Amino acid sequence: YLADIPNEPFRFRADPSNRSRSEDGLIAWTWKAFIENPSNPYILLRMPMTKASVRAMDAVQQFADKLGAPVPKTFVVGGASKRGWT
Repeated sequence: YLADIPNEPFRFRADPSNRSRSEDGLIAWTWKAFIENPSNPYILLRMPMTKASVRAMDAVQQFADKLGAPVPKTFVVGGASKRGWT
């Protein structure tokens, strides 16, 4: 079970409203920032969310190996998101 990807609510320094954002508002803000500056694809929240999830799976593999337990080779991503994507 992996939770808090992304850790929210979140505030962006560049946001003049200084609002706390979560869920769709958080993702939408990063898309707006990307559309305004397409030279920076790393602003999109999906990138760090994906990286964090992959690192969590790496940690599970390392921990299982350290315990001498069977090491998972594959993972299935699923969840109960109302949109099926976050």
